[in-house]
Amino acid sequence: MVSINKQCILVVGAGFAGAVVARELAETGKFNIDVIDKRNHIAGNAYDEVDSQTGARYHKYGPHIFHTNDKRIFDYLSQFTEWIPYRHRVEAWVDGVGAVPMPINITTVNALYGLDIASARQYEEFLDTVRIPRDRPKNAREHLESLFG
Repeated sequence: MVSINKQCILVVGAGFAGAVVARELAETGKFNIDVIDKRNHIAGNAYDEVDSQTGARYHKYGPHIFHTNDKRIFDYLSQFTEWIPYRHRVEAWVDGVGAVPMPINITTVNALYGLDIASARQYEEFLDTVRIPRDRPKNAREHLESLFG
């Protein structure tokens, strides 16, 4: 029931921003909030569909990874969800070597060159021996060769 004494606010969009704004305004107790969205669900592109036969969640709009190092944001969101631990890894396939981490780092160089580099100093010293200096690389390959050999 709408209170006559409260100001009515319409929030358009039920994605992250719209949902948070609507909730924060509603919790003040000063407003009547209506939220509309062109979709029939909340959460925008982060919405998970639930398979009716298995109960498994799947990403209707593609996978999304939420990450923050802001404790205030983490604590706020923790009121509404349980977190599922996840570690995101990006790897590239190199024929004859296998999957190597990206962006290029010590582990990548060790795998590509069969080395056992353990420190940043050793890493830089090695790269100095394999880099192909170019003042103006013409493409991505030349750019990477000038950085990593």
